[in-house]
Amino acid sequence: GNNMPQVDASPLVFGLYAGDSNQDGLIDISDIVLIFNDASVFQSGYVSTDTDGDNNVDLTDLVICFNNASNFISVATP
Repeated sequence: GNNMPQVDASPLVFGLYAGDSNQDGLIDISDIVLIFNDASVFQSGYVSTDTDGDNNVDLTDLVICFNNASNFISVATP
């Protein structure tokens, strides 16, 4: 499917989409709200709203989720 976009051509590297905080298969406004709420209380640690994996929920996580929601990213299943 199209769930692993090419990130770089040399060397050949593929990436995964991030931002589906509630694990419903679609990155949408509900995920953005979850991340915004956690960022507003400075949530940290291993949480589903930390989309960039730095153990802090902040504006960077919100931007990643917003960009993927704007592209209507969803799970590709057979």
